[in-house]
Amino acid sequence: MTTDKWHPHPMLYAAAVACVVAIGITAAFFLMQPILRFASIDKRQAPLLDGDTSDEIWIRAEPVSALTAHGGDFGGSGETRVEIRALHDNENVYLAFVWSDPTRSFKHLPLVKEDGQWRLAQTQEAAADVEGGAYEDRLAIMLSPPGAFLIGGAIHLGVNPLPSKLGSLSKRGLHFVHTGVRLDVWEWRAVSSGLSGWVQDRHLGPPIEPTAEQLAGHQRYEGGFVVDEDEIPSELNFRSSFAGQSVKPLRLPAMAGSLQTAERLNLLAHHSKSAEDIRYWGLRKTESVAYSPAIDAQIPDGAVLPGLLINDDKPVPEGEPQCAADWAVGFWTLECRRSIISADRDDLTFSSGMLMWLAPFDHAQTRHSYHLRPIKLELE
Repeated sequence: MTTDKWHPHPMLYAAAVACVVAIGITAAFFLMQPILRFASIDKRQAPLLDGDTSDEIWIRAEPVSALTAHGGDFGGSGETRVEIRALHDNENVYLAFVWSDPTRSFKHLPLVKEDGQWRLAQTQEAAADVEGGAYEDRLAIMLSPPGAFLIGGAIHLGVNPLPSKLGSLSKRGLHFVHTGVRLDVWEWRAVSSGLSGWVQDRHLGPPIEPTAEQLAGHQRYEGGFVVDEDEIPSELNFRSSFAGQSVKPLRLPAMAGSLQTAERLNLLAHHSKSAEDIRYWGLRKTESVAYSPAIDAQIPDGAVLPGLLINDDKPVPEGEPQCAADWAVGFWTLECRRSIISADRDDLTFSSGMLMWLAPFDHAQTRHSYHLRPIKLELE
């Protein structure tokens, strides 16, 4: 007598195993997800924004960290770990970020005068791939509403991920989202933020239509990235960006003789020896005048002109992110403050359940390091 035994179909068996594995991965994702808790404080205890986390109140904040990888440089490793602390006083949130970076980098596309003409001191800006030391350090902070949004939904690789629009100058891809999700992005920049106190406030959404300058190849197309209205702490101090060609500055120093020469400044090094060097790489609008041939004629060959124009003629808008940073012994420390309630329609109001991603740049234009698992925010 024989006994029939049930043998599951191999495909059914594989599907069952896949479901178990998927459930396990999903559970692990949420159980191991780092949670950044915003400790509640009295407004009178708010930390001073100075790039120094020695304020006693920061002890109240439990730190979390994220290891970011696949970036440019960072000592050749492409990796850096970012530690984050957070506080709130029911009116503002306060965030402190500390990450390793072997060098303090301030240079941002400086111009050098040669044979009476201004030229870029590097060669890759037209390809959105300045990785050779002529770009400032940066940290991007991306926030999304509560939910299961994955960073992969905003990353689209390839030379032309949008066939009906412009491709990526770097030929590595674009950032945008197809859904109705609108992401809030802060971008701290060592020079423009350091001289203005602003964190550039941006948002990420569906692909935007390219401008005439982008279609002409004079400006980089950024997919779904848009700077919030009137949130521009700095801009390039020249129009054309074709490598090797002469460029016309927008503004010149009010005192033509105040510029340093290429012999005195190291245009090739990835680092700046002193925090005071920041004054060589950003031209404040309040200390400059509109370009004129007469003033330009007073500037000798060999002079170095900052490639960044700092819009310091107006204060940081009320409720927008403000910041202060400092670099010491291989680490950047950045402190930020922003109102809990969104200041405009492009910002997100802080609430429990929001997600955060971080992207440090080590003197790189586009090759930032990143992490995939988001940090979940909780406000006490």
